[in-house]
Amino acid sequence: MPWLPPHLVERFEQSLNSSNFDQVAATLKLALEANDREDRQQRITEWKRSLRKDFSASYQHLRRKAASAPVQVSAVQGKATANIADRLSSIEEVWKNIYSTHKNGEPTFRRFMEIYGPSLRASRANCGILTEDVLVKALKQMKASSPGLDQILTPELQVAASWCPSLIHHLARLLQMIERCHKWPTHLTKGVVAFIPEEPDKETPLLDEFRPITVLSCIYRLWASARHLQLTQSWFATWQQRNSFGGKGSSSADQLALQTCIQLSETYAQGGVVAGLGFDLRKCFDTIPFGLALDLFLTRGCDPDIVQTLRNFYSHHQKYFRLDGHHSPPFKPTCGIVQGCPLSMLILTSLVTSWLEYNDAQIPAAVSRAYADDMSSVVSGQSTAFVKEGLRSVFQSTQQFTSVAGMQINTRKTFTFGTNTFKHTVPQIQDHQTSFRLVGCSIKISHQPMWTPLEQQRMLGWTKVVQRIQNLPQSWQIKVRILQSVMSKLSFGA
Repeated sequence: MPWLPPHLVERFEQSLNSSNFDQVAATLKLALEANDREDRQQRITEWKRSLRKDFSASYQHLRRKAASAPVQVSAVQGKATANIADRLSSIEEVWKNIYSTHKNGEPTFRRFMEIYGPSLRASRANCGILTEDVLVKALKQMKASSPGLDQILTPELQVAASWCPSLIHHLARLLQMIERCHKWPTHLTKGVVAFIPEEPDKETPLLDEFRPITVLSCIYRLWASARHLQLTQSWFATWQQRNSFGGKGSSSADQLALQTCIQLSETYAQGGVVAGLGFDLRKCFDTIPFGLALDLFLTRGCDPDIVQTLRNFYSHHQKYFRLDGHHSPPFKPTCGIVQGCPLSMLILTSLVTSWLEYNDAQIPAAVSRAYADDMSSVVSGQSTAFVKEGLRSVFQSTQQFTSVAGMQINTRKTFTFGTNTFKHTVPQIQDHQTSFRLVGCSIKISHQPMWTPLEQQRMLGWTKVVQRIQNLPQSWQIKVRILQSVMSKLSFGA
């Protein structure tokens, strides 16, 4: 009883009896309520002081309030359960099957090159040995993230390197030896897979409705970051296709949507006919045959030492599935590139660019665009029949690409877009949309003023943020600055 002086506690306990119990209980209740009010007021005062002291703390507070609650229930055998062992075991079973898609062998690279070799662009990259200067630059640019199984945080490595510069020298020598021998130490090839729900608001997500993020060793990520830095600075631009978006030095995702909107608007304004296809690839990152992808990476001209070092990593890579602090036994995947490796986006872009190059050469009426695995095509012409035939050609081309590249079109999430005239143009695709989402941006075909479902969702989220800004203990000038900075939550891609 902290509200009583210590010397009165014993006297209080001795004086308590059945005749005055109710009175004492009421007194205690009032004392507890007063203590709670005082504690709450102190915490509020301290919270206001901390936000007024540091301007960035206001943004941190808004992010914490906007964060979704962790999903602690998932559907197992058709029933919702919160049992961690059952959830982890079931998720592990489903994802082992996904990561074993090519356990009986990958598609042949020879067949891939027979189709896509003639239009493939390549340029030789020679990065040389990994120097200390490159490592230092890459380490400074690395962002903080969860630690891998080595439990080394990026900020810890950055501080250690600043305090002991010789650490970089020894790390450079280690990584140079790894590249020379094309062999990774076993512990640096292990990764822990954290599962993030694809739809955070869904109460009981299905077992395959998670996005697996593989958290790798900090040392491996430093190597991959350094080599990614070199490749994007000098090599990537030599073969990058003009309609490939994302990646360092490339146009962003909203530019893809903007160019699509411009093409639609200009065609309509000129009296032409236009429609398009938006593709979704089923578990793209997780089912890519990494052997074929690395063969293509090498054929495009990537430094052979980098490719061979990557090949050794993937041939020895092991995953540990993690859920709420629990880990599964190690599992060795037979396919998939790691979401969490800085080089994975470049490897995927190399693969998808083959589809862009082929379509550009073989289907001139179509303009195909891609941001990683978000692939879309727009076909324009002077007649409906011509555009319909173009849409079917694009779909057949994409079917062929996914087949020889070891991937699969998710027809349930793939859609055609344009006026309703083009509904069911492609028999395999049932979904047709006149307002749709493309790389996170909202696009509508109709000129009628309206809010799309995505815009309505963003408006509701933005409204909640504005309400939280209203409660910040800041001056109205600072609140206006914060309001202006969060407008993109409402207007992005609109």
